[in-house]
Amino acid sequence: MAKADFPLSVNRRRLLTAAAAITATGIVPTGNQANAAAAAVIQSSAIAPEAKAANFCAATATRLAEIAKRNRLRKESALPLLPVAKELRRMKTAADAETFERFRYALREPVFQTMLARARRQHGDAAWTPKDFCERWQFSREVEMRLKKLYERVG
Repeated sequence: MAKADFPLSVNRRRLLTAAAAITATGIVPTGNQANAAAAAVIQSSAIAPEAKAANFCAATATRLAEIAKRNRLRKESALPLLPVAKELRRMKTAADAETFERFRYALREPVFQTMLARARRQHGDAAWTPKDFCERWQFSREVEMRLKKLYERVG
């Protein structure tokens, strides 16, 4: 989930500095390479000198490698390069959306049945179902909101 990819100790400036270093070198740096590349980027940019190369989780390192590969292909094709920070954000958003969809797919029916049973108790009718379009839409919307709250609590 979202918290597993970015530990709380990761400084955003360090992440972007290291991402810029990866773009500059064209490879995912490890150990001394990351520090050397980050130092070169820090010296040639307005980023604060205390920023150092970050330790990335596996997902972020994979995303950075994919961005570097795509940028190499774009450079060979004389296309503008992708901004690393923007691409990281886009990839993270897409991964989070996919994770939520898997969560939603697995739990939508049980949550729906639980909420339907509660609504039936409130109406005093064991066979109650949303009647018209507006009732069905509102009930479906309430189920979706409940799923989002569950996901946020679990995630």
